[in-house]
Amino acid sequence: MNTSAPAPNDEKFSVEVVPNDRLEDWDSFVDTSPQNNPYSKSFWLLAFSKGCPNCDFRVISLKNKSGQIVAGIAFHTFKNQLGQSRIFTSGQYNSFIFSPDVRKDSNRAISNRHEMAFRLISELQSAEMTSISLVHHPSLSDIRPWMWNGWQTIPAYTFLNRTSDRDDGFTAAQRKQIRKAEGEEYMLEKSSNFSVTADLIVSMLEKTYLRQGLNIHRIDPQLGPVKNYISILKSFCGRSDVICYSAKHPSKGIGAIRVGMAGSDGVFYDWLAGNDPDHFQFGCSSYLISEIFKDLSSCGITHFDFGGANTPKIADFKQGFNGDLICGYRTIWQSRDPLHRAVKLCGYFAHLSSLALHRFRLRK
Repeated sequence: MNTSAPAPNDEKFSVEVVPNDRLEDWDSFVDTSPQNNPYSKSFWLLAFSKGCPNCDFRVISLKNKSGQIVAGIAFHTFKNQLGQSRIFTSGQYNSFIFSPDVRKDSNRAISNRHEMAFRLISELQSAEMTSISLVHHPSLSDIRPWMWNGWQTIPAYTFLNRTSDRDDGFTAAQRKQIRKAEGEEYMLEKSSNFSVTADLIVSMLEKTYLRQGLNIHRIDPQLGPVKNYISILKSFCGRSDVICYSAKHPSKGIGAIRVGMAGSDGVFYDWLAGNDPDHFQFGCSSYLISEIFKDLSSCGITHFDFGGANTPKIADFKQGFNGDLICGYRTIWQSRDPLHRAVKLCGYFAHLSSLALHRFRLRK
């Protein structure tokens, strides 16, 4: 840790773990913040917790002397088989949220944000977590408080498109795919009834993950199998701001789906995407995005956040819609507590022993 970093003024702010019966106050605060995004709001936190085993959520707010929320963070925690807890990124962002400052980038405003960031960082590091992974909203570009506290920082890219952009703004290759799908008579379908569409979405995800060589029974250590998406999706049922879009052929069925959330900031956050390989040749994935832009624009949504652009092939596809490549940051912290490290090391060796035993039995 850089000992020359400024220390937080503990008397200036008070910390509160927001109780579940006051999450509406937190949601209202998020709506006013430059870091406003659906992944920081209570409906997402509650829904993901229902579908993720051994997962819980917490909201920590920072209040000024007047009792107003001026900063905070909402995040999910996960407890592994060794009983260790960590903070992880359950959606696209689990960013620090700050109130807007009328002074903007004045020295006083920057110092104030740093003080708030230091206080929240201190709270997270003292929460007895073995590790913390945060992905910050792109509007939070000053990550020096994390660097000064010894966190690892990694760029995280995404494409942000204006929904008013039309086909003539796309690359020639994308326009060709869109015309092909239109010639095949694909149509756009839109639904927020996830009690009906959840199984379809999971089926499309399974096809996509299998094509990518991923294990559908263990997508990641937190969520587990793909089917766990069903309970998460059904928790959104009826919410008009969580939408499933699909490209449907009159006889071949659904060729592509995308699920996302329309934020109160005028941005649609792309969350899940699935494709049927049997439809690849018909251009329905490109067609679907083009039609989504048109529908969102007609509903007053001004931008589409593609939800990441770090994998080469996926980034290349998204780049074809000529959006702005924007950079946020991922910050990672690992506990140096001797007990945490010892338990983690024991778990690692236990895992190696289990693999060795499994291989030995296979040879026999």
